[in-house]
Amino acid sequence: MAKINGTLFRLKIGSYLVGSTTDCEFSLEQDDPKTTNQDGNGWEESLDQGGIRRASGTANGMVDPDNNMNAEELLDYIIGNTAMPTAQYGVVGGTYYSSKIKITSVKLSGGTETPVGVSISWVSSGAVTKATGLSS
Repeated sequence: MAKINGTLFRLKIGSYLVGSTTDCEFSLEQDDPKTTNQDGNGWEESLDQGGIRRASGTANGMVDPDNNMNAEELLDYIIGNTAMPTAQYGVVGGTYYSSKIKITSVKLSGGTETPVGVSISWVSSGAVTKATGLSS
């Protein structure tokens, strides 16, 4: 079975990869609405189709002012309460997913003699689509 190098798993907001990331995470979730009633003899039942679906994710990395999409630009989305950008998340050159996202958190951290780090969290808004060929 072929392996995928985690270095290729990236988050792209608009037309820019989020710069200097060290790791990214993507989660696709679906609610499980219950339909149990008094005729079910105590057995749990669910809708055949799932309920509300959503994507969410995180990315962590280092602050690098030379990147087109980094801490300053990410903070600006929250400060300006800017409209949701379209994001792509997945493997560069491979399968990726796309949706509008809301950046919910941007955290900066640093310590003595260490690079300043940035951590972001986001949630999707609207449909998530699947495609291939995420460009770098």
